[in-house]
Amino acid sequence: MRLIALGSSFAAGPGIEPQVDLDAGRSSNNYPNYFARRLNLDPTDPTQFLDLTVSGATLLNLISEPQQAGSTTFPPQLDSLPPLEPGNDGSDLIITVTGGGNDMFYIGSMFAYTLKHTLWGRLVSYFLMSKEERKAFEHPTMATAEQVSERFTILLDRIEEKYPQATVYLVEYFAMMGPDTKAGRDVVWDQEQIQRYSDTADLLQELYAKAAQGRKNVHVVPLAEETKQKHALGSKDPWVSDGSIWEFYTHGAYHPSQKGMLGASDILFDFHSKRCTDKRFQ
Repeated sequence: MRLIALGSSFAAGPGIEPQVDLDAGRSSNNYPNYFARRLNLDPTDPTQFLDLTVSGATLLNLISEPQQAGSTTFPPQLDSLPPLEPGNDGSDLIITVTGGGNDMFYIGSMFAYTLKHTLWGRLVSYFLMSKEERKAFEHPTMATAEQVSERFTILLDRIEEKYPQATVYLVEYFAMMGPDTKAGRDVVWDQEQIQRYSDTADLLQELYAKAAQGRKNVHVVPLAEETKQKHALGSKDPWVSDGSIWEFYTHGAYHPSQKGMLGASDILFDFHSKRCTDKRFQ
């Protein structure tokens, strides 16, 4: 068995120690690493586990566009997929994917709102951010739902072309907003803004379901609903970090915590185990 992880920061784990690639914002305690350990794979052996996730990646960065992050230019993640050996159809391969939110400026808009509507955020923006960075936050490039759907189609088509029988798990985004998230207490925005972010999260969930539709080897891992009800901001057991100045400083603001990554890997492993059991009894 071999595991390959593709995606952006909600898979990579910025702000979670240890960081094995600072430019990628990639932690060895992200959910793909935890999942690899649950599968009894060696996370340090690239022939068993390959983590290609990069914080800030869009689906285009997975498919065809290089990504500049820090001092590193990362090639499109699909370009780093290893070839199959002759006669191997990829049936022993698992690929996890978490992405699409950056295409829609989902978490980025939370950053921008916090920096604009807090005193410390305005100071950070003015003194520590470049003109180009401020411009990117103020005038982001945002894909439509239709464009994100098209990108998912291209991504999955390319994966299936390279690995015809590989199992692909589309691991949904952790929910940031939930029924216990309160305006002014857990976030700096109002209740109307909370609803906007909840609507975006729901849309991403729909796009994941649509992407998997009709593909027998592609499965959606239901992380969004469980985290929305039990582990969002304001809950008794949050799996995500808030937008405090400390979390911004450690690059973990509005992202999964280490506890969240471990919880997500448990959900993924249980989903995978049940699938394998059901498949054996079919």
